[in-house]
Amino acid sequence: MWAGLITQAEPLGRKKVSVYSPDSWEKFLRSADTHFHQIEIQLFGLKENGFPGSDCAHIGVERVVGATEWFIFNMRATDSLISWSAFPELQEKRVGFLREQAELQHSTFGNVTNDNMGDRTALETGIGRYMPECAEESVDTLRSYSWTTVCSREIAARLGGAERLRETGAFYDVAELSYGGLLLRATKEFGDYDADRVRQVFDALACALPVGEAEMSIGAEYWNLVYGVDPADVCRRRG
Repeated sequence: MWAGLITQAEPLGRKKVSVYSPDSWEKFLRSADTHFHQIEIQLFGLKENGFPGSDCAHIGVERVVGATEWFIFNMRATDSLISWSAFPELQEKRVGFLREQAELQHSTFGNVTNDNMGDRTALETGIGRYMPECAEESVDTLRSYSWTTVCSREIAARLGGAERLRETGAFYDVAELSYGGLLLRATKEFGDYDADRVRQVFDALACALPVGEAEMSIGAEYWNLVYGVDPADVCRRRG
């Protein structure tokens, strides 16, 4: 393995990259105690010739521009490393990791999915929402609905609590978090999260979603979204 440690002090500032070593790792961790815009670890598998290959995993924390008290924690990797079908045993670990981090950070939102678009969810891209409003409003408005979704205590209460969401039948598991939030897992296996279940999850969470109909665009055929329906209308019909 080869690892690069990346720090960026300001949004438009130069990124500093150092190769992992025990000393550089300690310095990297100390940088998290000071003002920073972004810190990230990039992990590459080495090819036979000793050079990094194309398969890469990223783990990073980034401040939201315009709302620096908010942070986005992101872990992503190329499909060859975390393929849903090739490595089904990793699905439980991903959900467990999300739950662990949500508990540590009292997260207002989190998800496990294959359709996030950078620092935005597929839903935010589909309806044209941008940071920092997405982060700042995540206490009361869900940023998306995904195979596995974390919501805030306030949103959990707004949706009627864990038992009410279990009664919808939209979720394989509804786990209550220590700070009042919920972890909502639609199906046991990601491969079973089909269009019908996506619609069930959308309907169950409609009253906490931002208003607006998601629009199809290039690449959107891979998004797990409901198109042509405003969640506000679903919520209104429900009364």
